Amino acid sequence: MSSKTSGLQGLSKLVLGAALMAGMYAQAEDAPMLESARKVASDMPVKLQAMLKDEMAKGGPAAAVEACSEKAPKMAKAASEKTGWSIRRVSLGNRNPKAVPDAWERIALEDFDRRAAAGDAGKIC
Repeated sequence: MSSKTSGLQGLSKLVLGAALMAGMYAQAEDAPMLESARKVASDMPVKLQAMLKDEMAKGGPAAAVEACSEKAPKMAKAASEKTGWSIRRVSLGNRNPKAVPDAWERIALEDFDRRAAAGDAGKIC
């Protein structure tokens, strides 16, 4: 598997994990909150993935990693300020000690991994 393919698969997992986090958090009975969380869960990952694919095309994996560390936090901050939702990027295989999932996030990510491994990514939010 090429590093480009591996990087995109990792990116897809990160993006889907972010969507999962926003969707699960919003499982409140409040329909407007759920709708808002779904919008954030669908908008932010799409924008992040597009930016990273663009950087990958321009400069390969090194450019995508640099953009991920520099641009993605700014994108998350802007989206948080715009929407009022707290947006964090966490992963079970994180490289950033600030991105360690808390207990709730770890459970959600492990559940997502189990479902994805079983071929059931299903509806995440």
